[in-house]
Amino acid sequence: SMPLLRLFTSVARKSIPENFPLILCRTVADTLGKPFARCDIAIVPDCMMTLGGTNEPQAQLYLTSIGKQGPVENAKHCSKFSSIVSEHLKIPVGRIGMQFFDVSPHEVGRGSKLYTQIIAETPPDGG
Repeated sequence: SMPLLRLFTSVARKSIPENFPLILCRTVADTLGKPFARCDIAIVPDCMMTLGGTNEPQAQLYLTSIGKQGPVENAKHCSKFSSIVSEHLKIPVGRIGMQFFDVSPHEVGRGSKLYTQIIAETPPDGG
């Protein structure tokens, strides 16, 4: 699906709220102006990670989207996602790294189709 958000964290699975994937999905949809039904979220807990040689809680967030990214947009995304992750996982914002990927529709797919095909087949109202 598109957009894709992958969150790797050293936080234990048992410490992550059950509704956190849905919170991230809604945040991605709202922040990027993308359909909620197309947001693809994965949270990978219990990662062995270090930042600056310490094993304090941390996270790495990767957001891939067709458009809706750039210097101005990514500054907003960075602020929004660091706030959400910090609030729900109790990680200091300085220990949350992020990387943003603005891809073309021919670089991502779902099922047996590339997004070039999915977009072409989607009615103008988003059907």
